[in-house]
Amino acid sequence: MGLWRSLTGPRNSLILLYDHLTEESAKEFEGQITEVSRYYRFVKLSNLIDAARKGDTIGLASVAFRHPRRSAWTRALPFLRAENIPATFFLSGDGVGMNRLPLEEELEWYAKTYPESFSAERMVGLQEEVWENPQGLDAKLLTFRRETGPLPLEKLDPALFFMTWGKLLEIPPELREFGFHLSYNPRHEESLREALKFLSIQTGNPPRVALSARSFPEYEAWGFCGVTGSRIGAVTPGVSLGDLPVWSFPSTIKE
Repeated sequence: MGLWRSLTGPRNSLILLYDHLTEESAKEFEGQITEVSRYYRFVKLSNLIDAARKGDTIGLASVAFRHPRRSAWTRALPFLRAENIPATFFLSGDGVGMNRLPLEEELEWYAKTYPESFSAERMVGLQEEVWENPQGLDAKLLTFRRETGPLPLEKLDPALFFMTWGKLLEIPPELREFGFHLSYNPRHEESLREALKFLSIQTGNPPRVALSARSFPEYEAWGFCGVTGSRIGAVTPGVSLGDLPVWSFPSTIKE
C-alpha cells in the first residue's frame, strides 16, 4: 500500500490552517476538507512533521486552527469528528478559557471603533507589542477599556471568542493535539517558558508543534518538532521544519 501510494499519490503534503469560521465559510471548509481527502490522508500535524523529517512528504494532510475559537467547536468539529479527522489547536497562554479575543484582534477592534484615538503611527507601535511585549499590551488594553471606551460586543460574532478548556479537552485525544501559538518573541525566555509550562499543565502534554508569524529557527531548543505559519505552499522534500508552509486554496477561508 505504501509503495502504491508513493507511485500514484501526490508528491507533497498539505497543512490546512484555519481560524474563525462563519456560517457561510464553514460550508466552504467542509468542501475543502472533502476535496483534499480524495487525494491525501489526514493525520495530526506532529505526525506530518515527523514524516517530513524523515524525507517522506507524500500524500499527508493536517488540519490546524490558528486559535481555538468557539466557531471551531460549533462549526468545524462536528464535521471533523464525523469524518474521523484529527485537528491541531495552537494555544496561547493568555486566551483559552477566557471570554475574549486574541490580543491583536482586540487591538484592531479598538482602532476601528475609536479611530480618533488610534493613529496609523500609534497602531504600528502597538501591533509590534503583540510580538515584543504581549503582557504589556494586555495591560494597555485594560487601560483602553477604562479610558477610551468599551468594545462594541453587540457587533461581534460570539463564536469569534476563545473556546473553553472544558470544550477543548472534550475532544477525543485521538482526534486532537495542542500546539503553541508563538506570540512571544523568543528572546523573552522567561515569559515563553511560563506560557509553555502553563499549557503543558492544562493539556497534560507539552506542545510539540508551534505557530509563528515569523520564521523560528530556534524551535528545537524549545522542544518543538516544527513550526509553521509564515509561508504559503505545500510541504515538499527538503522543506525547513522551522518555517513550514501552509496551503492556500484559490478561494480562501475568512480569517
